[in-house]
Amino acid sequence: MKRLVAVLIVVVFMVQSSFVFALAPLTLNEAKALAIENARSLQSLEITVEQLRLRASIAKDTYEAKDIYKQYNNAVNYLLYLNQEVAVLEKQLQDPDLSEEEKESLGKELNYKLQMVAMEKMTIGALKKQFPSNLGADSPLKKMWDEAKDQYEDLKVTYQQALKQMEVGIEKLFFGIYYQRLAVDVLEKGQQLQNLSKEIAIYSRDLGLGTIMEVQQAESELVETNKALADLRVSIKDVSWKLNDLMGRKVSTPLNLVVPLYTPEKIEKNYNEVLEACLINSPLIPQKERDLEKLRKEYRDTTDRKERAVIAAEIEKAEIDLVDAEQKVGERVKDVLDGLHAKYKAWQAAVYKKSEAELRERFAGYKYEQGLISRMEKLGSELALKQAVMDEARAKYDYFMLVSELELVEMGIVE
Repeated sequence: MKRLVAVLIVVVFMVQSSFVFALAPLTLNEAKALAIENARSLQSLEITVEQLRLRASIAKDTYEAKDIYKQYNNAVNYLLYLNQEVAVLEKQLQDPDLSEEEKESLGKELNYKLQMVAMEKMTIGALKKQFPSNLGADSPLKKMWDEAKDQYEDLKVTYQQALKQMEVGIEKLFFGIYYQRLAVDVLEKGQQLQNLSKEIAIYSRDLGLGTIMEVQQAESELVETNKALADLRVSIKDVSWKLNDLMGRKVSTPLNLVVPLYTPEKIEKNYNEVLEACLINSPLIPQKERDLEKLRKEYRDTTDRKERAVIAAEIEKAEIDLVDAEQKVGERVKDVLDGLHAKYKAWQAAVYKKSEAELRERFAGYKYEQGLISRMEKLGSELALKQAVMDEARAKYDYFMLVSELELVEMGIVE
């Protein structure tokens, strides 16, 4: 019996511990960190970025013949040292007070040093012959370095953009769940109001003061609300499963979201500055510019008239593509900046409506206590407040999300 009790205690403790762990608060930053840590595609991309960095470094060293230069510089420095040693020995040999034995010893050491000087000069000559004969911009080694460097820089930007896109994706899921939970709260309050409305309609019908159509209308509205609630709960479940999956957790793990405290601050961004940042950081624009420059160089290096005509057409098409891409970036920048202004004004309006709803709800509560209004009117004021709270929260975090969109644009992401 005692053993059974002990087992039951352990089981209860494990269940309670599991429940507490499952409902552990989850902040937005924690959700982002878990998603990034669990994203195998990002991990693979990070490894590839490091591989390209090493490849670009090797290509640079090869172009600059770095190891050869190191050996050459070491040999030159050693030769300077040997020459100093020779100079010291020659000066010592000029001393008239030296004995024959001392002169002989210094002479042997000097001959040895002179041999070392001759060998070091030969080494320096051999190293100089290994220097690249052409270190200009057109050398194959320089082209290999440029290509490796461009590949690394492009993929590094792509990786940074992927990280930011992952963070924005998590924000959308996180706030999506939060919004939908607020909507459930609003619908449940509406459900209470509709239930009361249905009861009144039935009571009025029974007293001969209402019609069966009024009852059916109240029932129909309640059915629609119940359906909307059911659909909303399914949606919350689906989004929660997706968020858990991205974070590497069991999909059915309950989410105790801790929504960050946030008060929108009006952002005044200069269009030209944002556009410039986007064009600089976009992996697409620099690539199109490099391709265009390659075509122009190919055109300059080609002497055949027909081939030049073909290349000229390709240049014209590449110029049009570049202009189109830059226009697309400009349009996206304008849309985001205009959206920021509109979203900020929408939030300000929502704050005002929320304040009005709070005031009306307080007065309604006071009037209800004094018997001046019905329960339905009181529920109506509570519903209006919940709706206003949800609208303000949505407006606030819509602005938050658009600020993140602006960060994406400044990083060169316009899709």
